[in-house]
Amino acid sequence: AILAARWPWALAVLVLCVAATAVVSTTMLKRYTASASVMLDARSPEQVAGGAPNSFLPGGYLPTQIELITSERVGRAVIRALKLDKDENLRQAWLKAGQGDGDFEAWLAEVLRQGLAVRPATANVLTITYTAEDGAQAAALANAYVKAYIDTSLDLRKERLEQSGGFFDARARELLVNLERAQDKLSEYQQKNGLL
Repeated sequence: AILAARWPWALAVLVLCVAATAVVSTTMLKRYTASASVMLDARSPEQVAGGAPNSFLPGGYLPTQIELITSERVGRAVIRALKLDKDENLRQAWLKAGQGDGDFEAWLAEVLRQGLAVRPATANVLTITYTAEDGAQAAALANAYVKAYIDTSLDLRKERLEQSGGFFDARARELLVNLERAQDKLSEYQQKNGLL
């Protein structure tokens, strides 16, 4: 008797829930997520030269690499790789958002960063995930972030090596000058004392 009296209300709630779910699912924008993985290489110069490898990454290395991937420098590299700085629709959105104030590429890098997620998959593998309204765009951006990260990481290593190489070159020149002075003093001493 209770169910017979309440069935219209139960049916009405069920129909309302199904209708609300249908409306929300048809009006919501579809979101696509693409993932790409990158393996971290934290070899020290001793390991590159043939030393024993470590089985773990140095402390703080993983968070540093995550920060690098989400940095503006990598974002700018993604923008240049995908030629997003030439996209007039994006430029119009930038003008609308800030009336043209600031740097367009910096703004765009920050906008792109909102769809980016970087998480460790294993001890030395990072998963880069990008979410966008278009599946192809999500995949292109995830892959572009991986490539830009690898290129930026290599550039940073190269810069570090060039700096240390410059230091050692300057030190070697200084030592060579000191050696030549010492040889000149020795030659003078030998000539003065008739040791030749």
